[in-house]
Amino acid sequence: YIFSMSIITVNDIAAYMCGFFIGSTPLIVLSPKKTVEGFIGGGLITVICGPVFANFLQQYPGLTSGDMAGNMSDLYTGGMSSQFVLHSCAISLFASTFGPVAGFFCSGFKRACNSKNFGGLIPGHGG
Repeated sequence: YIFSMSIITVNDIAAYMCGFFIGSTPLIVLSPKKTVEGFIGGGLITVICGPVFANFLQQYPGLTSGDMAGNMSDLYTGGMSSQFVLHSCAISLFASTFGPVAGFFCSGFKRACNSKNFGGLIPGHGG
């Protein structure tokens, strides 16, 4: 849970920063402020940071394996070549590709509802 939620957040922030500083090419009409550079930059940063973050997390078995006693499974041994880190590469690629697509879907939904943000549609949610 910690890894997947963190990597989605990393992708969102990295895409925003890349789009803000180097973005100039619009990506999709539904979200006019999203740029191709932000999408690609966010994806690259996510794919690079994902395995590094997973390697850090696997040092704490209670956060990754569900075993609060601290017993290490074979999935979490082997450093950067452990199965957990390899799976994190796939999760990072998935998050950097399909995460923004979900944002595009939400933008279309907001436009269909004639709403600037979700603040009025879903309590506690803006943007």
